[in-house]
Amino acid sequence: MPEGRYLFSVDGGGTKTEYCVYDMDLRKMQSFRFGSTNYKNIGLKEAASRLKNAFYTICDSLNIELQEIQGMVIGVSGCDTESDYAVYQSIVKHMGLDLKKVYICNDSEFVFLSVADKPGICVISGTSSIAVGFDKEGKTYRCGGWGRPLSDLGSGYWIGEQMLKKWIKYCDGQEAYNEIYQTLEEFYHFEKAEELPYYIAAMSQRDITAAAHLICDGADRGNSLCGQVVAEAAAETADLAVAVYERIHPEKQEKIHIVISGSIFKGDFYRRTFQGIFREKTGHGNIEYIPLNQSPAQAGIRLARDIFHAN
Repeated sequence: MPEGRYLFSVDGGGTKTEYCVYDMDLRKMQSFRFGSTNYKNIGLKEAASRLKNAFYTICDSLNIELQEIQGMVIGVSGCDTESDYAVYQSIVKHMGLDLKKVYICNDSEFVFLSVADKPGICVISGTSSIAVGFDKEGKTYRCGGWGRPLSDLGSGYWIGEQMLKKWIKYCDGQEAYNEIYQTLEEFYHFEKAEELPYYIAAMSQRDITAAAHLICDGADRGNSLCGQVVAEAAAETADLAVAVYERIHPEKQEKIHIVISGSIFKGDFYRRTFQGIFREKTGHGNIEYIPLNQSPAQAGIRLARDIFHAN
């Protein structure tokens, strides 16, 4: 087989990692999903082991030799500082890859450059939240995404946390009943109603985030309490985007791209509220919103082709 047949795109999120492999000869794309590879969440040793094992599992299943790889792009949630990049470079070396064939970046840069052109903004709201602006000169400006409990405002975790706080208040007699509590009780399979506060207080980050899609669905159906929480979340996320908008200084008539990504943007009420607040606060009318309708890893193949000059 000729060298440089395959491109790899890797999206390392807070809860899962997706590999996408593109065969340039067959024009065929395949995707594979594994667990989180964010070293800040699972530790450096475990992150390195997971990335390497997943990579070689894929290569073995597709009969890919290292010399057949044209290039790889890796977008990682939480890859923000020089030390973070150094960590992932060391992991790449541990995987046996040539650093010249690997491009490592933050997940927001990964998403934006995969589907849009500068100037613009990438806004991600999933487990966490972040906004990154890209000006015409290529400079980047960031707001948010610094991790819980002080950041990630408006994210899935934030939405779940706000509602669970209200649920505990209801259990304590401080809040009125809302049907979303019954929905959440069934979702979590809680057995004893009188022990709800104990269950809620002991929840993991993943458990808390898991509630977000139910709350967003409730907002879409017109549940007032869900709508209140989701509207506050959308306002927090819009503020992130406004902050980077003011730093990239686009001309008022200049078209800007705003890429929206993450599971929370799938909620219609959340998305519309975000767009309305952003438009109101910036006064910018020439905006093209680009929802990421494919997974970030799949979209990342475009970035890999651009960087490594592939067909």
